[in-house]
Amino acid sequence: MRFISLVLILLVGACSSGTELDSDTLARLPERVDYNFHIKPLLSDRCYACHGPDDNARQGDLRLYTEE
Repeated sequence: MRFISLVLILLVGACSSGTELDSDTLARLPERVDYNFHIKPLLSDRCYACHGPDDNARQGDLRLYTEE
């Protein structure tokens, strides 16, 4: 589960400039990741502006609001 958490944090960090992972950040990873509590807010805050439903603001073809 920690591996999945780390991967998700790295992916979200890619959408946010200046994000670095340090040992303190890694130590604070939860034992169990809840998508609605841990992941969705990060995507909303850091990624949806460029990869959300707004066709005019979207950068690239990555759409985070659909399953495809």
